Amino acid sequence: MHIHNLEQWQHGHNFFVHRKQNEKNTRKVMGLTAVTMVVEIAAGVAFGSMALLADGWHMGAHVAAFLITLFPIAIHTSTPTIQTSPLAQARSTYSVVSPAL
Repeated sequence: MHIHNLEQWQHGHNFFVHRKQNEKNTRKVMGLTAVTMVVEIAAGVAFGSMALLADGWHMGAHVAAFLITLFPIAIHTSTPTIQTSPLAQARSTYSVVSPAL
C-alpha cells in the first residue's frame, strides 16, 4: 500500500471578496453588458442583422437582471438603521406612554 501526500495539490477555496468590492464588480459588469447591448442593437439596425438585434435585446434582459440584483443593495445601503431612524427612536421612547405609536 502506498501512502501519498496530497498537500502539494491542495489549496484554499475562500473566494470571498469584501461586499463593497462585489457591488463595484457587479456595477462594472452591468455597465459592460449595457454598452455591449447598445452596440449590438445599433449594429443590428445598421447592418440589418436580426441575430445582432436579438442578441442585443437579450443583453437587455441581462442588464435588467443586474438592476434587480443591485436594487436590494441600494435599498440596504440607503435605508437608515433602527438606531438612527427618528421614527424608530420616537416609537421606542413613547411606547410606554402610547402603545399605538
